[in-house]
Amino acid sequence: MAESRIVELFSKYGLADLILHMRNFKDFIANVKIWHQSVWELKRFTRMNVADPFRAVLVDYGFLNCEDARQRMQLRVMYQEYFERGEDEMRLHEACIAGKLAGFLESVFGSLAVAPDLLWNYYPLENCPLIGMVTNSITMCPASVLGQVRALERDGGKGTMIFTIPDAADEAMTRCIHIRAAFLGTGLRKRYYSGLGGEVMTEFSV
Repeated sequence: MAESRIVELFSKYGLADLILHMRNFKDFIANVKIWHQSVWELKRFTRMNVADPFRAVLVDYGFLNCEDARQRMQLRVMYQEYFERGEDEMRLHEACIAGKLAGFLESVFGSLAVAPDLLWNYYPLENCPLIGMVTNSITMCPASVLGQVRALERDGGKGTMIFTIPDAADEAMTRCIHIRAAFLGTGLRKRYYSGLGGEVMTEFSV
């Protein structure tokens, strides 16, 4: 996984002290090119004049459970207060992926401003290291060509997360991609690559 070298550059030029007391800076910047914790999208949402949060925040932090605008506002105000008090972003993230938001926030505030049920999410999940994460680009490929796709990614340097699907599901996934693109009206772009064995690999993107 590619990593940002910003922290290394700060140290190289004698500027490490500038980030020494910036909480969670190293955690956030280390892999920001590829992925970051959804708690940062939550924090940004509380500071922006927008009606709805980023889709990962909807799922991770309870907004998907809200039945009306009043509940969404209550949830937003609670998180806004959390950040304004200077509480730790990564502690909130850890509570989120452990499925313990209600208990954690109650320990912070003393009592909850929203019903505990609103803070329910699907976590924790076993064997899923990317829960609570946001990524800008995802590549899905059949398991049999994973090595070739990784090599193409290294050469292209797009900074994408790669997920594999069983070879038997490749045709069904291709149909699903076409149907989804047609539904969204986005169209599909095709790009062809030469595989290691001389076969042609097709990349679909939207």
